[in-house]
Amino acid sequence: MSGKEVKKQVKDNIERRFFTSKRECITYVIIILWLYLGILASFHGYSLEGVSVYFLSLTGFVGSYILGESVRKSEKASLFKPKSGQKSKREILTYIIMALWAGIGTYTIINSSDIYGVSTYFGALTPFIGAYIIGDSYVAEHRLPQNEHQTQHQTPTSGGSDIPPPIE
Repeated sequence: MSGKEVKKQVKDNIERRFFTSKRECITYVIIILWLYLGILASFHGYSLEGVSVYFLSLTGFVGSYILGESVRKSEKASLFKPKSGQKSKREILTYIIMALWAGIGTYTIINSSDIYGVSTYFGALTPFIGAYIIGDSYVAEHRLPQNEHQTQHQTPTSGGSDIPPPIE
């Protein structure tokens, strides 16, 4: 094999491995951010305890995204896959939050600000964004055509109901 063929094969293997699973991709991004902020904190004399608490504030966002992808895999293209079509709203929202989180964390560490306060700030947002991401996954997974929904979950005399069927 020539050098070009080897390089192409390595590139294809990396793309296939990294971009096939969105859950795996986000895990790699989190590990990179974890290393980056840990090293940055060490250089600026920050305790890793504070940085650990800051990472906990991101866990709810990422956990809800991974759960959502596990419940209902998005058929849309990965954010990191070039020229691949429409992107997933859940993925875009999660990466926007991660970018804001990384930027504010970097600013906080460089300026020796209160990382515990910023952790609490992000942690307070987690239930809202997390609920949206999980809800988006659940609603799309359990959405049935109107006629099918009525025949499965209503008797002719019971009237309409917008309550989705229970998860089994």
